[in-house]
Amino acid sequence: MGRDVECSPLMKSGPNENPGISALELNSLSETQAIESPREQALTGKPAENINYLHYRHVGLFLQYFCLGICYSFTIGINYEFFTSYLGQTGNFFNVARAAISLPWTFKFLYGCLNDCLPIKGYRRKPYMMIGWAGCAVIALVLALYPLPDSRFVRNEEEIAKGHCDTEPVLKDSSYDDYYTAQSMRYMSLLFLFNVFLVLTDVAMDGLMVQYARKEPMKTRGRAQTFIYATRQIGMICGALVKGFGLNWYDYSGPWCKGFEITHIFIITCVISCIAIPIVLFMTTEEKTDDQKSVSYVCSRTWALLQSSAVQQVLVFEMGAGALNSVASPADSMIQRYWVGVDNLTKNVLIGVVGGFMFSVGTIIFAKFLINMNWAKIYGTTSIIVTSMNASLTYIVIFDVIRNQYMYLSDELTQEFFVGVNYICALLLFIELSEADTEGMSYALMTTAVNAAQSVGGIMGNFLVAPFEASDPERFLRDSASDRRVIAIQYAIIYSCNLAVLFLLPLLPQGKAQTQELRKRSRNRKAVGIVLICIICLFVLLSLTYSFVLYRLFPS
Repeated sequence: MGRDVECSPLMKSGPNENPGISALELNSLSETQAIESPREQALTGKPAENINYLHYRHVGLFLQYFCLGICYSFTIGINYEFFTSYLGQTGNFFNVARAAISLPWTFKFLYGCLNDCLPIKGYRRKPYMMIGWAGCAVIALVLALYPLPDSRFVRNEEEIAKGHCDTEPVLKDSSYDDYYTAQSMRYMSLLFLFNVFLVLTDVAMDGLMVQYARKEPMKTRGRAQTFIYATRQIGMICGALVKGFGLNWYDYSGPWCKGFEITHIFIITCVISCIAIPIVLFMTTEEKTDDQKSVSYVCSRTWALLQSSAVQQVLVFEMGAGALNSVASPADSMIQRYWVGVDNLTKNVLIGVVGGFMFSVGTIIFAKFLINMNWAKIYGTTSIIVTSMNASLTYIVIFDVIRNQYMYLSDELTQEFFVGVNYICALLLFIELSEADTEGMSYALMTTAVNAAQSVGGIMGNFLVAPFEASDPERFLRDSASDRRVIAIQYAIIYSCNLAVLFLLPLLPQGKAQTQELRKRSRNRKAVGIVLICIICLFVLLSLTYSFVLYRLFPS
């Protein structure tokens, strides 16, 4: 099971293949000298290959994911610091901005169809990576050059001059409302456009990653994907570090007296996007193809994929698990604010950095030691551990046994490790099920379905605990025995939903071999396929509107 790791984890080696070739010799091979195993066929139908991901012609894919992690952290994760703390927008606008900026990620399947159907000069991935990074660079430059308005808040300059920079600010009067709303809308629109190009790049990289993975032997297939997601997470960690320390001053609700402006974040984003362009050109390899596929061909292949009973089984599990694991209580933010006093820097650095590191460690541990074990048992075990730890620490805080921000957030850190294991376990199924020649569309469609299901889980959580008024600040300020019991009951409902994923485990294949066997035995079920498409469309629709729905139904 994970013993053949004597060479670098980024270099794929099958079990006892080419025993006369050492890791050092393998590292010296060019990217065109892939070693073929005469005993095993890859998912492509050709002999499996060992791809040297450390070669300069392949390592560019990993470097691009690192850049993408930083840019994602900078543009998706600045809503609170910028729109709320600097521009002084309401919770309603915060929800609208979060939904609008991340909207392009809901339509990954359309991007997948685009680069599967319309290759540019024989290449289906690299040109779209180039277009995406160039667009990101241009939009980031516009954001950096756009005149930054003054903060919406007025502060005591005398106290700041004395070094007391954490004094409570005062909001400017309502005559400024229209001005700051207009400024916020401009920034929101530009960040939306940035993510339009970032998703274009991401989907092209995902398609190329799946193409690589389909060439690998079964024993090691999926390790590249694991290390790619770990690399992206490291990029997000770096972004969280820059945000956490750079924006931790009074204009952005921090205690320090000076730091970065948001324009500095956009300048860094522009530079990273520019650096990624030569990485695509010189350090990323894609095979040229003369086969241009029509949209109708890709759609028919996708429809055939969705009619497969194997794909239906896996998607039902993934969407159900995504929804149930995403059921959360709105009381969490209230607990952090009123009962344990979580500050901005601690949450950014502890969760964004250390949590991201734990997530990466979880994915790497899975790739090196657990990838060939029983996936259903791994998923079930980690789900029980995560829920048990979460419940234990939450109830300790609810009943005032210990109330400490570091103890409360430590649960999220440990949880990220197991979430990383489950996350990569689930995504490896998509490699096994993706169709040849339509890798981008197949992979993007399945990830879109799961992402949409997670948004539905957020709506479910709010509906389930709505009668308990879980987000009412008065309940947490009173902190009476009856209030604690109410919060405890609604968390019991939430954790019951999280554990309900265990009932879906029979749908999860035990590993790669079992997934392929399931695929060979699959039947075409048209009626189930139609129902599945309707459910996916419904989930996508809800994911588009969930922030607005939550605000209208639960304004508190």
